[in-house]
Amino acid sequence: MKSNIAWKLAFYFTIVLVLFSLGMGITFTHFFREHTLENRSREMHDRAVKIASIIGDNMSFFQNRYGAALFSSRLIRSLNDVDMEYV
Repeated sequence: MKSNIAWKLAFYFTIVLVLFSLGMGITFTHFFREHTLENRSREMHDRAVKIASIIGDNMSFFQNRYGAALFSSRLIRSLNDVDMEYV
């Protein structure tokens, strides 16, 4: 009789632990995904601002140096040389 009570107690305790771990896992996954998406969005925005700044600087440089006719083809060629360290 005592053994039957011990098995039931262990079984219910195990169920509670499993449910708790599932709840914590789901909660952690949700917040981790949300945090990661927010960080990536912020990082991509910062990169876009830096790229736009570089393009703006190159556009004014090429327009002043070569005029408007040659500026677009030279700008496209120079964008191929942009490394991640400049972005």
